[in-house]
Amino acid sequence: MNRSLGAATLTVLALASGSALAVEPLKLGVSGNMKQWFGVVNQTTSGAPYTNAQATAAGGRDYANTGLVSDTEIDFKAMTTLDNGLEIEARIEVDIVDKGNGAANAAPNNVGVDEEWVSVGSAKYGKVYAGVKESINASMHNEAPDVGIGYDNVKEWIHEPSGMVMFGGGATGGTNDWDFTSFEAMIDDSASVSYITPQFYGLQFGATFAPNGQGTTAGAGTIGTPNRAYHQSDAWDASLAYTRTVGGLTFGADAGIGGAQGSTSGQSGLTSTANVWNAGMKLSYAGFTFGGAFFSYNDDLSTRSTSGALSLDGNSWNAGLSYENGPWAVSTMFYHEEHRGSIGTGDNKIITSQKAEKFNTYLLSGKYNLGPGIDAKASAFYGEYLGRNYAAANTNYDTKGTGLVTGLDLTF
Repeated sequence: MNRSLGAATLTVLALASGSALAVEPLKLGVSGNMKQWFGVVNQTTSGAPYTNAQATAAGGRDYANTGLVSDTEIDFKAMTTLDNGLEIEARIEVDIVDKGNGAANAAPNNVGVDEEWVSVGSAKYGKVYAGVKESINASMHNEAPDVGIGYDNVKEWIHEPSGMVMFGGGATGGTNDWDFTSFEAMIDDSASVSYITPQFYGLQFGATFAPNGQGTTAGAGTIGTPNRAYHQSDAWDASLAYTRTVGGLTFGADAGIGGAQGSTSGQSGLTSTANVWNAGMKLSYAGFTFGGAFFSYNDDLSTRSTSGALSLDGNSWNAGLSYENGPWAVSTMFYHEEHRGSIGTGDNKIITSQKAEKFNTYLLSGKYNLGPGIDAKASAFYGEYLGRNYAAANTNYDTKGTGLVTGLDLTF
């Protein structure tokens, strides 16, 4: 070896070694969240309490008027900053108790690791995320505010009719509830890679790619090359967000598009080829916040599937207003979700094109901060499932209910 080249190489290695030793090792931090809710709820099915076949048949439904829901998560985060300014973060989120279900809990609310990912980046260059994570669209999305239990948790208290497509999909049925206006219907806790840019005059771009997409059923894994008979493949999304504060007025808006490849054999729900788009906005001033969002999901089942396929084709939207003053806040909001339902043949295709299955919820919430990380919350709501799935045995089994839920939301 050339002596000067060898000396230079050793010098570079020595400097690199010294630089590496100068970097602080990853430092571990632990945080978490615990929610404990008590609720009083009155439910009816098809307009009358427990009088139809759903309630009287074996395995039917006869709901009590009170209930408890627990939800606890522990987050482990390790971080460090390299000499070149790049920030490295590793994160693991673990569900201890998920919506009242313990260790024997089955999908989709599995107790155990919820997310695990690593990020590399900086405020100057943006960040790359890799691992099991939700779509980057979810972190950039603006929507209606709620200071209570959240509209996505109303389904824990007002139970849907069995057979509704919004809570069933895949080759043999599943749990594809949306309850949101972000792209989590395609990419949620999925093995993925994402990138989000720095903000440039309030503008920020983000994108996600998930080879295995979203949605699984028994016997289908989410690693390696995906089996599209059970879940989508090559899911992707791209989003653009804008935020600006002028005086005391803060404005945020976002819009995104995405898609996923489904099975060529015409399966159901989240096994179909899909295209999605969404948009959201939020405006805050003097303690008031107004927000709203819209999400559209379009699959290809209605054009090529056999009778009985379950189509998620549909949309969701929300709108709401909140006011915060010191330790207390109140909010009111509305959420709507609808799906095509079962795909028939002939005239039935026309009927099911009317988005026959719907979910609506009205939510009035309040909270009071008792101390750092300690919030007392309450939500009064009305929720209804209109389960008019024309190709299912439980045709016209609608479920409606009103409820009041209160409890503690602890962050530590």
